[in-house]
Parts: sequence; structure tokens; C-alpha cells
Amino acid sequence: HPSKGEYITVGDDQTLRIWDVATRTMIRMAKLDSVCRVVDYSPDGTLILVVLGGEDVPDPFNKNGSFVILNEGDLSLLHEARDTILPILDGKFSPDGQTLALAGADKTIYLYAPEEEFEIIARCRRHDAPVEHIDFSDDGEWLQSNCREGELLFFNTDKGASQSDISAMKDIPWYTQNCTLGWPVRGIHPAAYDARKC
Repeated sequence: HPSKGEYITVGDDQTLRIWDVATRTMIRMAKLDSVCRVVDYSPDGTLILVVLGGEDVPDPFNKNGSFVILNEGDLSLLHEARDTILPILDGKFSPDGQTLALAGADKTIYLYAPEEEFEIIARCRRHDAPVEHIDFSDDGEWLQSNCREGELLFFNTDKGASQSDISAMKDIPWYTQNCTLGWPVRGIHPAAYDARKC
């Protein structure tokens, strides 16, 4: 959590659990409609993103590609949407909370506007394989992303436009570094490294 001594987990047991960091005990739990493998707090800690479904798991609940937004205070449902039938592999709020990004197995990154009832802003579609990792820049204006084929791509979060000049992005400060490929991690992989095997 951005301001409390708590953290959150989701899993194949179809539960969301909030834990106390100091005591390592569960504080609250909510039962969900499906297995879940992606979760994130909004920057102010008032919202929780939960992605339903998951890869390599039968989807008897038909929830792959769905996401829900919960109220952090009482875990009540605020919003639910689905723009793909394939699993979502990563999801994050931007540092300022103005954008929500979901990375899909359908090779697409979906951008939403939380303040506009999660209206879709853009679909970023340049990857050649499922998108596994995304990161926002510190100012929330850019996304970097990696897919299974080892591509590193950059998108503007305003309209989802791709940045073709990769070298222009080398000095951009990133809010997180979950992408396994990128300027900040250049040189850490062995010469024979194959991103497709990670």
C-alpha cells in the first residue's frame, strides 16, 4: 500500500487478501469470481486493480481478459470491464493515477482513464507476441513494454502512439523497472541471452 503498512495478494484460490506487514497476519479477504494473477494499488491507495483469469489455467468462469476495480476501504466492486478474451499478463496505474495500463496476451496494451469511469483511451498494438511487462515513466507520459519475443517498445500514454526513435528514450526515468529488457538494465544479460526463454 502506498501509505499504510499493508500489502495485497491474489492467487489461483480466487481470493484477494490484505496483509499487515508488521504482524504478517491477514487483515481482510475477498472472494473473487476467478483465479487472479495481477493486482495493483492506485497511487493514492484508494483503488485496487485486480485482473481476473490467467495464463495456463482453464477458465471455467470465462473471465480471461476481465479486470475489476475495488474500493480499498471495504473491497466493494466499483467497476468491471473486459476488452479482450485472452489473459491480461500485467497491469499498473500510472504514478499520477491518470492512466491504467493492461498488457495482454493478445499483443495489445490497453490504456484507460480512471477519472473518466475507466473509459478506454487507446490500444497500443506493435508487439509481435504476448506483452508480459510494462512500466510507466516517472511523469506518466510514457510506457515501456516487453513481449515474449524479446521486443522493447515505447508508447505515449496520451494517444498510445509508438515511439520509433528508441535511442530518444534512453534517459527517461522510469517509475518502476519490471521490464526485463530496457535501457536501465542494458548489459546485465549474458551475450547469448535469449529473452524468449525467460
